[in-house]
Amino acid sequence: MDTNMGVSAGELAKLLGTTLKGDESVMVGGIAALDVAGESDLSFVAQERYVEFVSTTKARCLIIQKGADLRIPEGKTLLEVDNVEEAVEKVAEVLYPPKVEYPMGFISPYASIAPNSVIGADCYIGPFCVIEENAVVEDGVVCVAQVYVGSKAFVGEGSFLFPGVYIGERCRLGKRVVVHSNSVIGCDGFGYRQRKCGDVVEHSKLRHFGIVEIEDDVEIGSCVCIDRARFDKTRIGAGTKIDNLVHIAHNVQVGKRNLLVAQVGIAGSARLGDDVIAAGQAGIDGHIKVGNKVRVAGKAGVTKAIPDGMTVAGYPAQEHIKEKRVRAAIRALPELMKRIKTIERTIGREYGNSTKDNEDSC
Repeated sequence: MDTNMGVSAGELAKLLGTTLKGDESVMVGGIAALDVAGESDLSFVAQERYVEFVSTTKARCLIIQKGADLRIPEGKTLLEVDNVEEAVEKVAEVLYPPKVEYPMGFISPYASIAPNSVIGADCYIGPFCVIEENAVVEDGVVCVAQVYVGSKAFVGEGSFLFPGVYIGERCRLGKRVVVHSNSVIGCDGFGYRQRKCGDVVEHSKLRHFGIVEIEDDVEIGSCVCIDRARFDKTRIGAGTKIDNLVHIAHNVQVGKRNLLVAQVGIAGSARLGDDVIAAGQAGIDGHIKVGNKVRVAGKAGVTKAIPDGMTVAGYPAQEHIKEKRVRAAIRALPELMKRIKTIERTIGREYGNSTKDNEDSC
């Protein structure tokens, strides 16, 4: 399919395996949200909150949910699908193919490769990458540029490391792991022993001898720091996805298929079960257990163990429904204070009048 001049709606219908309503010759050159799309853009309705833009969008071709009750203006070409998000992803792969294709089986002359390291078949090792002694890089790995793989580290088959990634010594990445730019896997944990020297308290660094183990199919965003364990390992379970700017401290155990959103912080030795979702800026205290399928709301502070399946919010984090009631009560406080002051004034007047009557009777 030649996409240089765009793709016709008819071709997209074939790609998605669906029927088309409207003009199959309409050309699509890009994808955009309903409110900003132009005539040559494909747009879509994935959530009810965007339905209001359907009547005003300039996009001539729309992907919509099968059976959706929408008022579509005349002149629009519709592609009805079972799953809007999946359909948009398929179209995006056609309209926005990768701009850079790395020549597999290539090692840049500007890379530094230790002679006793192992580089698998069909790898791409870009400029200024450093592969230290006894490191193993399996088949099909891409290290784009300026990637550091420490001594005795292991990078699994098909992994993709963006520029500036650091993999510390002895740390292990599974298969098909993606690490985005400037993330650090295996820096020292934050541990110090305090000792008093006269009137001064000094902080003496505790060495960290453990590793970080990343299991298969994990994706790690930019500027993420995952600390190596003091002993044993810090572990990230298979299928977990980590957003930008997340910090995971030493000896943390993250289960499978977790979603950790931007600026989440997890303190040392915390244990997260499988299928946990922690929203933006949530914090999880050290040495506690968070159960399977727990949901942690944005900015929540988890200070104690959370059982399986619970949704928590607030600080300290508590069951989401209770937190909503607390917030509702807090919002009502100004009005409640007014009512209390009114009651106090009324009681004060009545008390004052009663006192005056008693004085008169004497």
